[in-house]
Amino acid sequence: MTTFTDSQYALWIEGNATAQQAATELAAQLKDVQFQQEMLAERERTLRTQLSEVVASHGEPINAMGLRFELTSPSIVVSYNRADVERFVLQLQQLAKKNERAGSLRVSKEKIKS
Repeated sequence: MTTFTDSQYALWIEGNATAQQAATELAAQLKDVQFQQEMLAERERTLRTQLSEVVASHGEPINAMGLRFELTSPSIVVSYNRADVERFVLQLQQLAKKNERAGSLRVSKEKIKS
């Protein structure tokens, strides 16, 4: 794990800066890193979109820079609203014909305990 020694943090460790000073500097650096991550994520999305267009146009997988780029088949995911399904089941139950029939005698071999 890489650790960074920041001026206010180092001073805080030594007892020469307040927790507020150290936290303020570290928070500023954290915000900067998060901003850079957001920018990199956006750049990655753009590159992936562009690569998808190139591979789709080419019509088959492409190998470049030690990476293999290929388009996967689309998938279909079906999901249901639970409340709607339960309401539908209740409607079906109300429409169902209810017929009772007499029970019957079941005969089976007795299981012998060893």
